[in-house]
Amino acid sequence: MTFWDLRKKSSVEREMAAQRLDCFLSVVYLFPNCLDPNDMDLLAKREKELSKIFKFSGQGFFVSYVLGVCGLYFLRGRGTPYFRNVVKHTILCVGGTFSAAYGGERLAGELYYNKLLIQLSDKYNFTPEEVLDLQRNLNQFYIRKDRESDLARTQ
Repeated sequence: MTFWDLRKKSSVEREMAAQRLDCFLSVVYLFPNCLDPNDMDLLAKREKELSKIFKFSGQGFFVSYVLGVCGLYFLRGRGTPYFRNVVKHTILCVGGTFSAAYGGERLAGELYYNKLLIQLSDKYNFTPEEVLDLQRNLNQFYIRKDRESDLARTQ
């Protein structure tokens, strides 16, 4: 699908796709046993890969920044930097490490892993009515369970 195809979509189609995705995500978090185990494995793999991307993008920025600062000060032959430069580069290094880690994770999530979620939401195609029915059944189950535990305590 090209960029121009995406622009041709109507706002109603986009809204319906967003609604399907919301319904799918609410079912995933509330009732994971409703999904196929292979799809749950895909979602677990997605989470693991996103955490690896977070870790390695942060570490990559940290190592490259430290090597760059070392090259700036020690390989130029100026000796050790002043304390304020050490503090400045420490703050920039820590802030940049977290920014690179979160940015890499978000970029990977937006560019690749959201496509996986959209494909799964199209596969299951939960409607808001189905989600409400599932929530209602779950609430009734917990109400019944609470009543039974209250009755067991009073006897």
